Amino acid sequence: MSYGRLAEAVRRLANGLRSLGVAPGDRVAILLPNVPHFPISYYAVLALGAVAVPVNFLIRPQGLRSLLADSGAKVLITWDGFRHLFTGVLQEGIACQKVVVLGEHCPSFARPLTLLMQESGSDLEFEPAAETVPAAINYTAGTAHDSLGAVMTHQALLTNMQTSREMFHINENDRIAAVIPMCHSLAQVLCMHLSLLSGATLVLISRFQPKPVMEILGKEGVTFLPAVPSLIAALADTDETERALPDLKAVLCYGGRVDELMVKKFEERFSTRLFVGYGLTEAGPLVSCHRLYSDYRPNSVGQPLVGTEVQILDETGTLLSPYATGEIWVKSPSIMSAYYNHPDQTALQLKDGWLFTGDIGYIDLDHYLYVVERKEDLIIKSGFPIFPHEVEDILCSHSAVAEAAVVGVGANAQSPDVKAFIVLCAGAQVQENELIELCKQALPMYKCPRFIEFCSALPKSPTGRVLKRLLRS
Repeated sequence: MSYGRLAEAVRRLANGLRSLGVAPGDRVAILLPNVPHFPISYYAVLALGAVAVPVNFLIRPQGLRSLLADSGAKVLITWDGFRHLFTGVLQEGIACQKVVVLGEHCPSFARPLTLLMQESGSDLEFEPAAETVPAAINYTAGTAHDSLGAVMTHQALLTNMQTSREMFHINENDRIAAVIPMCHSLAQVLCMHLSLLSGATLVLISRFQPKPVMEILGKEGVTFLPAVPSLIAALADTDETERALPDLKAVLCYGGRVDELMVKKFEERFSTRLFVGYGLTEAGPLVSCHRLYSDYRPNSVGQPLVGTEVQILDETGTLLSPYATGEIWVKSPSIMSAYYNHPDQTALQLKDGWLFTGDIGYIDLDHYLYVVERKEDLIIKSGFPIFPHEVEDILCSHSAVAEAAVVGVGANAQSPDVKAFIVLCAGAQVQENELIELCKQALPMYKCPRFIEFCSALPKSPTGRVLKRLLRS
C-alpha cells in the first residue's frame, strides 16, 4: 500500500467515524491484529482530533468490559474473529454501543468497516493538533495493579519517535517489521509512527512463527526489527541452513531481561547488531538503549535517550551515587501526562515531572543503566532482600528447565516463602527436590525456594514480561 492510498483510506474512515458521531476528544477503542486497518483506524481517529485506545487482543471479555468502561470509548473498531470477546460485553449495557467490524461476518448490531469506508468521501483536510492534546491512551499490562490507561500527548509520541529515528538512523530506504502486536506502545511508536515519520516501509506480520517470520524478513528486505526477548531467542535458535538476513542492520530488544549468551548467539547468527533497550508504556515507551556507535555494556540497557533524564533514588527520596541500587525515576517530554480517570494513581507515579518506573536498578559512571528487578517483585525475607532473577538464573541452568519465575508467597508479609513456578522443556522431567538442592548449592538458604510448582506456561504481557502479580495471586 502506497502512502497515497493510506492517506485516502484514513480520510475515508475518518469521515465514516464522524458520521457515527465521533468528535474531538472522544475515545475510540481499536481491537485489531497486525493488519493494514490498524494504522488506518489509528490515524483516522487522530485526524478527527479524537483519542485512539489500542486494545490488547489477548484480553479476556472481563478485561475488555473494564477497559471500555474506564476509557469511556464511544466506538469500538474490531475484527469479526474477535466476536467471542466483544459480543457478550456489548450486550451488557456498556456505554460503547457503536461498533465497526472488519471482516465478512459482521454482526447485525455493527457497521462493516470496509462498507463504512466505501460510503464515505475522501475530502478531509488533516488539521494539526496541539502538542499537549491527548493522542492515545495506552493501557498497561497490569504488572503491579489493575491495568491503567497512560494518556500520551501528540508531543510525547512525536518526541520518542524523533529521537528513535536519529538513534537508529532510520530513513525512507528502511523497511521496518512489526511482529510485536500493534496494540503495544512499542510497536505503535517504533514501528508504525517511526515508519510514517521517516517515509519508510512498514511490514506487518500478524502472527509469530519463527520459520514464516524468517521468510518474510528476508523476502521483504527488512532492515530494522523491534523485538522482545522471546522472539529474539526463537530466531537465534533457527537452523543455520535457514535463510540469512543480509539486509537486517539493527534489532532492538525490549521488554525484559536478556541473556548475554543469547545476544552473542543472535549477532553471530545474523551478522547484525542487537541493541538492548529499556522502557515502559508510561514513558513513551523507550527510555534507554545501546547506540550504534557506542560501547556495548553486558547486562546493561544502554544510556538514556537524548532529552531523557534518569536518576536513582532510595526509599526516602535521596539521590544515590553511581552503582548504588535504588528506584529508577525518569523525566522526559515522552512520559505520559496522567493515568486516565485515576488521579490518585497518577499522583503516586508522577512527582514534579518525574515518573516513578516501579523498577530497581543503578547507573554506572558513564550513565549506562542497569535494571535489576521490578520493585513489587523484590522479596524481603526477615529484612534481607532477595532478587528473584538470581534464583531464576540458577533454576534455568538445569537442562530440564525452559522457564522459571520466582515470587514471594504466604500470609507473613515480613518473612514470605520463596516459591518458583517452572516450565519444563518438551519431554523433560525433574523432581522438585532436585531443583531445590541445585539452588542450595549456589545460594544462601534464605534465597532458596521452599515451594516449586510445575506449569505449562507463565502468564505474560504482549512483550513477553512475566506477570508475577498473577502468580502471586
